[in-house]
Amino acid sequence: MSTLIRLLASVALCALAAHDIRHRRLPTRLVAVVGALYFVDALIAGDSLHLILSHGAVALAVFAIGFVLFALRWIGGGDVKLAAAIFVWTGTALAWPVLLLISVAGLPLAACSLVATRLTRRRERANAAAFAASAAVGTAAATDRQPLRPRSAGDKLAYWLSAKRGVPYGVALALGGTAGLWLPVIFRLPRF
Repeated sequence: MSTLIRLLASVALCALAAHDIRHRRLPTRLVAVVGALYFVDALIAGDSLHLILSHGAVALAVFAIGFVLFALRWIGGGDVKLAAAIFVWTGTALAWPVLLLISVAGLPLAACSLVATRLTRRRERANAAAFAASAAVGTAAATDRQPLRPRSAGDKLAYWLSAKRGVPYGVALALGGTAGLWLPVIFRLPRF
């Protein structure tokens, strides 16, 4: 049963990552599902109240640290909630390894966002120049075309990943969180 619950949490994390890429938002209800599934898993597995409370304390500490980072505008509010939901699964035993995995996943994500920003800016300049040229000539295409609209799949991906809209750090959180869900299963670790 624990495997099914972890699978559901993994699917929710994948959905959150995809939603963050497209909309730069992490739906609170879906984040709550990830956190609530831990408590369902813990109750079905028969974890002690002490163990459940220690996992809750880790999540609360992560939320408190995240709240400070949010107040400093270093991280988004959805990322804070998602981090707390992920770290309720890890507890103290896996908190550091999962934090390391999230950090490692965040580096290439940030690099991709910076590259996507450069590509998006280049495309916007080219579109704006084409729009201005067609407007100067007075063609009908000038009124039909929006200069900043992504047209191809590559343009859409670059727009979705662009750091101009913020870095979709929910992706790194989801990757690290998914690893945190499955590390105990893969390595047959006891529930701690």
